[in-house]
Amino acid sequence: MTGLIFKKSFIIQTMYKKCKMYKVNTLNKNKTLAPTVAIIAFLLYLIIKNNLLIYGDEPEIAETAINMLNGYKAIFRGNLSIIEPQSYLYGSIYTYIFFAVTFPITLIRQILGFPVSDKNFFYLFFRVINLGIFTLSLVYMYKILRLLELKNRNYRLWALFLWVINPIFIARSQFINQDVLALSLFSISSFYYLKYLNNKEDKYIFIYFFISGLTISAKITYIIPLIFSTFFYLYIDKKVLLKKMVFLILPLVSYIISFPYSVVNFHRYFNRLIELKALEAGIALDSYNLNPLYYLEKNFIYLFPILIYIIYKIYKKKMKMEWNLKTIYIVGLWVSLILFFSVQIRKTDRWGMPIYFLGYILVIYYLYKSRAKKIIYTLLQINAFILISMIFPILVFFTQKDPRNILRKYVERNTKNTYAILSEHGNNDEVEKNTNVSVFKHKIYENKDDLTTYFPYPEIEKYDYLIISNGAIRDFYNRYSLSKYKGIRSWNNYINNLTKVDSVGSNKIRYEPEIGFTIYKVN
Repeated sequence: MTGLIFKKSFIIQTMYKKCKMYKVNTLNKNKTLAPTVAIIAFLLYLIIKNNLLIYGDEPEIAETAINMLNGYKAIFRGNLSIIEPQSYLYGSIYTYIFFAVTFPITLIRQILGFPVSDKNFFYLFFRVINLGIFTLSLVYMYKILRLLELKNRNYRLWALFLWVINPIFIARSQFINQDVLALSLFSISSFYYLKYLNNKEDKYIFIYFFISGLTISAKITYIIPLIFSTFFYLYIDKKVLLKKMVFLILPLVSYIISFPYSVVNFHRYFNRLIELKALEAGIALDSYNLNPLYYLEKNFIYLFPILIYIIYKIYKKKMKMEWNLKTIYIVGLWVSLILFFSVQIRKTDRWGMPIYFLGYILVIYYLYKSRAKKIIYTLLQINAFILISMIFPILVFFTQKDPRNILRKYVERNTKNTYAILSEHGNNDEVEKNTNVSVFKHKIYENKDDLTTYFPYPEIEKYDYLIISNGAIRDFYNRYSLSKYKGIRSWNNYINNLTKVDSVGSNKIRYEPEIGFTIYKVN
């Protein structure tokens, strides 16, 4: 009898130990799963060949970092003018990250005899860093979903997969831009805010406020989540404490640390803010949009099979919206961002990135709460198929040859003809070397003279062909601009009466970056 009891107790102890080991192994797997998915996504995105087009605001971020890398000896001798940003549109945090990560590699390249001032190398490497930073949002989306007690790991993995194949993020992760950094910092700060709501430990709210300052340095519009989160914090914790006041000034401290020239050259910084409000927050032809439902529609498009199912379940009262402090916070944050960006007359997908991030989290969370496993996995697969079908134009863009080089060869083959090129970039050094070419700047910001006549037609008539960038063509077909501006309507009519000869580069892509040209016969 004693032996039997011992035998049973031995079996129970062994089973207990195995269960304990399984629990530990499962926890370890959960901790490494999100980073593993992020690394896989990073490698897959890296395979997408970027054709070294310099796009949009890349120089404003990258050039200061390149100057710092080329002139690091002068910096160490005290010449700090090199680290001053070329533009006060963005904070310095991304520039400093690029410098810190690339500096050791620059030294190694010098030792090995590689050219120091190789801009192509720097731009390509900065883009790799940009891609790595983007994958942080994957890790913290997974962490946030775990914090919301999504016990089924498959749901969390599906959320990451749908996030990875979202066309906007594939496009934005492929070139240097502040939106990717701001989104990743936003995902990190949101995680720590939710951790604070979970257990009310001060260290988490400290981290949140500090990272929020860095996020605002990367993108000023992220002050909206900070304002909402601050009021939410003050509402749930009404005690007036000295430490609370310290927490509230942390964003300012971290902002100044990451962007010291906002204080050193405050006059220039302030003027840039005024310009930002008056110009770039005003009417911009490339993103002029009066649709108040723009961001809601985008959220719906990317997840519509799942959203239709959730709405149906709620309508039939087969699923209840579960509310707790964490879900109230996420929904409130999502709504505050939608309200802020929806009233702007400029609307772009890059501004909507935090909205889509929170939207994914909420949709997957409530999908998990519906507890109808069979149909859910079918919906997830349908949603994935839809997103993958939207990716192909982007893959075509990132694997094509530089459209500007193709355009240069096109012009060089036809030296007897003359060409007027209208481009939002306003310059194309390789093409402009040809004497039969003139490049004109397409101004995307509102200007009364530009929007009345927009471009002097007599000058165009001097050329045999008119080559218009696809970005400019998109602006001339913007229905909101057409309804308001006579100049845009006249441009639209003029283009429609020209004979289309050929096109170069991507002319169907609807996600930034968008570089291509359409060639029209004038005479």
